[in-house]
Amino acid sequence: MLGEAWERNLDDLVKDGIPIDLVCFTGDVADHGTPEEYGPATEFVEATLGRLHVPKERFFVVPGNHDIHRGTNQAAWKKLRSLLFDVPAIERSRWLQGGKTPRGLRDKQREQVLERGAAFRAWLSSIGREALLPDRSLHGRLGYSVRVPGLPFDVQVIGLDSAWLCGDNADSGNLLLTEDQVVRLATNEHGKTLPGFRVALMHHPLTDLSDADGCRDLLAEHVDLVLRGHLHREEIAAWVGPGQILRQVAAGCLYEGSRGNTWPNACHLFDVTLDAAGRPKRYDVRLRGFSDRQAGFWFDDGSLYAEAPNGRLTWVVRPPSEPPPPSSTRGRVFVGRREELQRIAEALLPSAGERKPAAICAVQGMPGVGKSYLAEQFRLDRASDFPGGAVLVALQPEEGRAAEPLSTALLGDIAAQLSLRAPPEEMAARVRDRLRVPLTLLRVENVDSEAAAGAVVWLARWLRDCPMIVTGRYKGLGNGAGWVRVPVAEFDEPTALEQLEAELPPERVRGKREELRRLVRELGRLPLALHLAAGYLREGGYDAGTFLEELRRSGFDLDPNHPDDRLLQEDRRRANLHRTFSLSLALLGRQLGADADALLAGLRALGHGPLGGFGRSLGEALAGLAAVDFARLMNTSGKLSLVMPAEEREDDAWRIHPLLAEWLRRGADETAVLTRMTEWFVTRLRAEAEQPWKDVTREAGALSAWLARVGGEEVVRVERAGSQYAIQNGPFHVWMEFCARGLRERSDPKERSDLLWTLANVAQRMGAMDSAAEAAEQKLAVDRDRGDEREAALAAGCRADILQARGQLDEALRIR
Repeated sequence: MLGEAWERNLDDLVKDGIPIDLVCFTGDVADHGTPEEYGPATEFVEATLGRLHVPKERFFVVPGNHDIHRGTNQAAWKKLRSLLFDVPAIERSRWLQGGKTPRGLRDKQREQVLERGAAFRAWLSSIGREALLPDRSLHGRLGYSVRVPGLPFDVQVIGLDSAWLCGDNADSGNLLLTEDQVVRLATNEHGKTLPGFRVALMHHPLTDLSDADGCRDLLAEHVDLVLRGHLHREEIAAWVGPGQILRQVAAGCLYEGSRGNTWPNACHLFDVTLDAAGRPKRYDVRLRGFSDRQAGFWFDDGSLYAEAPNGRLTWVVRPPSEPPPPSSTRGRVFVGRREELQRIAEALLPSAGERKPAAICAVQGMPGVGKSYLAEQFRLDRASDFPGGAVLVALQPEEGRAAEPLSTALLGDIAAQLSLRAPPEEMAARVRDRLRVPLTLLRVENVDSEAAAGAVVWLARWLRDCPMIVTGRYKGLGNGAGWVRVPVAEFDEPTALEQLEAELPPERVRGKREELRRLVRELGRLPLALHLAAGYLREGGYDAGTFLEELRRSGFDLDPNHPDDRLLQEDRRRANLHRTFSLSLALLGRQLGADADALLAGLRALGHGPLGGFGRSLGEALAGLAAVDFARLMNTSGKLSLVMPAEEREDDAWRIHPLLAEWLRRGADETAVLTRMTEWFVTRLRAEAEQPWKDVTREAGALSAWLARVGGEEVVRVERAGSQYAIQNGPFHVWMEFCARGLRERSDPKERSDLLWTLANVAQRMGAMDSAAEAAEQKLAVDRDRGDEREAALAAGCRADILQARGQLDEALRIR
């Protein structure tokens, strides 16, 4: 079980494409708690970590009852356990932590009992995991609390010692975790719950603890997931209390020796989806079991739960009571389009047969008819049908890549959002499997060109039977590909009137039906034009008649930078949309007052921003505005419907309609905006600290778009600033392309050495071992040529790591 079969099991887990961040062992590393038993354990742990490409600082373990040496200080243990339960719980809890000694007890008894785990603690030191020693923790004598290093958000591992009082076969019900151990390790020095994702390790089930009830409540308040062991069988359960839920998982055991085949050997792989703050949104659990037939093999065990017939179980995290909707969705107005929503549902959620991509396309390529808004409404309406959530990929304007390389880049973007990594030849299969289980909605926006349409055709072939919505202005979108086309035209008059009235306060509608009807006709019944007009009427204090007069007076007042825009001349609806936009922009200027010029320049600069959206901090940088000015601009622009909340994001973020962004950026210097964007990213990438890296991770879509635009001398600066972030966080395919482009452009040997180092490591993290090996070999040659022994040694070490990951251990050892 722990030989070649175990190695094959680990290889299968790595091939799943999900990068493994942590390895957790819930106790019974030894059998009798003697020092000599830990030597083989070290070999097993180190081999397992190496096979999974997990560094030792990501390995976490707690002691089990078999890690306690019963022959040490047995009389002292027996005496103490007989006395402890006569001491009030709070007194014994504080005493264990080093507090006042209760009557009838002696401090020496405490230390003698804790000495029985000395071999386990010595083993932790021997393998370099001193961070898990109790004397390093806030408790001081039991357990540990460690923030996982190298992540852009908080992940806390809390190791709880439930074994310290073990000693005979009557342990069940006679063990103590203690309130102080839980509270001091699961909260900060001020007693506040630790930020981010909190996973606790303990050996015994709560039912074996004498203080189970109090500790369970504390764990439910401060911990998201409890991993435990002891029972030698798998168990997944959730305890639900008033406003609380505690998920507990036992993974069976890894047991060889006498009666080894009578225990259900098992292990679990958790894929935890976290939000930008590190809070869990979903758990996907892969249940692995061992069969001793046919010389033994590991498999996905679907025999445990009806909800996991293929050995895969999903928990979607929902709060005990639904909170009020975020402000970004409270004012959402959606009217009509019921037939279109039904067509999308029939394509993506068929009662029988294979799913087909739904192509939401505009009639005659007309912008502003609400294609993306329709796709977003489908996502909101059908959220429960997609337990895996949704992935959004927005193409940038003037995307210049041909169909095939663009399709590969899109696939990489999707994989990055799903936290998948795999060799290029396996990427499509990995993404397809993940989109299917748990079912996840994929949206691709702004498919406005022939090349972009060709790219999504490739993508749809790779991701066959995955729910996919494609929106764009390209007239031939979905033609001949077997897709379900959902053409979207302007509203009919009653529906357009319904939207306009829904967006206005009642006093602006009462008795104004005919004026509003004339406005609807003048605007060509386009949803985007109606949306802008509603903002103007709502915030500017105008009635529909006055707005119509303003609209007619503005005539065909085109952007002075583009006086020959034929589309505006030829399409009256587009012209009216542009005039409505211009009026809203003019009203915004009046409302901004003396600061209008600077703030309007900031808004125009945002037109060069990522179409997928931008958060507050990045937005301030793009606009070149101070925080208070940016906040004022977003608040006022939002009221006029010139910017809108990025509803798919959970932080403060906005996006601008692609057509409005196109008009806005005509008045802004793209080079200046890109320079500010570069400074924002470089400053945070270089920091190699928690919060700045969190900021970058929240802007993953913007990061990809920005890296594609960086060139010249800036490539060198960005690579040096971002190397560590790229290696640890990705998106790996984007950084690989960035480094490859830099190598094509740069000839300086030192610069090429640095680019090759990042490329080799990023490719290895992605699983593209051929590319990684080639980059490492090139770096070694470059460094030898320029006589840099240190860098050449690093390149050789990187080669050895790649060979070891491929299973070529002898060759790797020869290099080392």
